[in-house]
Amino acid sequence: MITKITVLLLLFMNQLGANGQTAPDSYLQTLSDDSIKLSQFQGKKVMIIVLPVSHTAEDSIILVNLETTYQQYKDSVVFIGVPSYEDGYADSLSTDTKAWYRDTLHLTFAITKGMYTHNRSGSEQVFLFRWLTTETMNGHFGADITTHGQKFVLNEHGELHGVYSETTMLSTKLMGIIVGMDN
Repeated sequence: MITKITVLLLLFMNQLGANGQTAPDSYLQTLSDDSIKLSQFQGKKVMIIVLPVSHTAEDSIILVNLETTYQQYKDSVVFIGVPSYEDGYADSLSTDTKAWYRDTLHLTFAITKGMYTHNRSGSEQVFLFRWLTTETMNGHFGADITTHGQKFVLNEHGELHGVYSETTMLSTKLMGIIVGMDN
């Protein structure tokens, strides 16, 4: 269900879409040791999701639902999942986490290696997430990530076009809005 706050944020972001700064052209290292660069998705919408890393039943359900949404919209929206150090990811658990994501849950969208995503990490925060969470840099949104599940949507030009909290479900209605949003 889309909350009033989400709808208002979406409308606000759609009004501002073309006035934002473009995302930094970051290289992202995946759990499979591949490099992806944000610019390779120029012309496509990109959703960056802070992933849960605990192997709970609740988090498994969230991730399976995310994969189902990805499969339905993968021709329209690129999904990039990011495990966050602040939310419990540790390099020492990368093999187990990768196995949980890929083998147990069968996630097929791009998943990066762990990153510092929260502002409280100071200089360790990855520049992409500094840009995503700083209004003076992205032109629209300025608030720290509170926990896993936060979603950031970039439009076809790499501008921040939407931010969704961890409680916002990727419903058919919301994905229709994201897919249909103006360039």
